[in-house]
Amino acid sequence: MIKINQQKLKKLIYKIIEILISENKGLKRNHIHILREKKSSLELSLCFVNDKKIRQINLEHRHKDKPTDVLSFPQLSINDVILTTTSNVPFPLGDIVINVYQAQRQSQRFNSTLQEELLRLLIHGLLHLLGFDHEKNYYARKKMKNIENFLYDKVKGENFLN
Repeated sequence: MIKINQQKLKKLIYKIIEILISENKGLKRNHIHILREKKSSLELSLCFVNDKKIRQINLEHRHKDKPTDVLSFPQLSINDVILTTTSNVPFPLGDIVINVYQAQRQSQRFNSTLQEELLRLLIHGLLHLLGFDHEKNYYARKKMKNIENFLYDKVKGENFLN
């Protein structure tokens, strides 16, 4: 069983978003503006599950009958957001579902800790919520991987497990 420190996790997510904004890493200008304006009112759902549950979700939403490490479901396309003058109106990014068992296996395979692998999956899922898609083509895959690695290197010392 793992225990997540919700406050530390929340700060970590804000830090990742702040790095994306300040470093201008692959985001469109209007996306940066939206994130800057809505940063304090961002909402996302993060769920940690097992192989069976993520396989069920993967089958239901992606028609793939197999477990995976992380799934992301954007609530709104960041392109569809209309800025209001009130920045505290909630802005739902979406849902991230992380398979803890797959993360544990991957941490063993990649010779890393569970926390490091969970962090990589969190970053991957968050990038999907922000409109990145590695399945488009080789260039998109390479771009997303480079941004993932950049973000991971910036926050890898952050601890969100109790």
